[in-house]
Amino acid sequence: MRRSAFQLIGLAVFLIAAESANALRPKIEGEISGVELCPQVVCGAAIFTGTFQGEVGNDSTPGFFWASIQHEPLPVDPNQPAVVLGGKWSLSTFRGQFRGSVINGFITNNEDNTFTVTLTLQLKRGGKGQVLAEVVLDHNDFPPTAEGELFQPE
Repeated sequence: MRRSAFQLIGLAVFLIAAESANALRPKIEGEISGVELCPQVVCGAAIFTGTFQGEVGNDSTPGFFWASIQHEPLPVDPNQPAVVLGGKWSLSTFRGQFRGSVINGFITNNEDNTFTVTLTLQLKRGGKGQVLAEVVLDHNDFPPTAEGELFQPE
């Protein structure tokens, strides 16, 4: 009887810990659309802001993002990458506020004055884990625009 009670308590502790871990790593998935406020050559980092429409957890929510990204000079030749060196990011939604650092990534020249930006973002506030970003940066208009998606690896 006593052994069963300890097993039950162990199971309860495990389930509570698993639920807490899930709460610390909400699923963040959705589309972002924004503009580049300032290029790296002027501000020391490329600074972006815009909107988010997607899901946090399993709940739909709108939001706003900003990102400050440091990178090697943009590649001039087609299909050539520049390394993302670091930065910071923030996402504010009705389902919570999230922020962290830019761990790494690449900016690849698409040959038509657009660039594919792939980023790995570390979630430091509002949860734990990583968020991936895949964005197309369009330098054909002023101000440059950025559109893409945020998602978490499985």
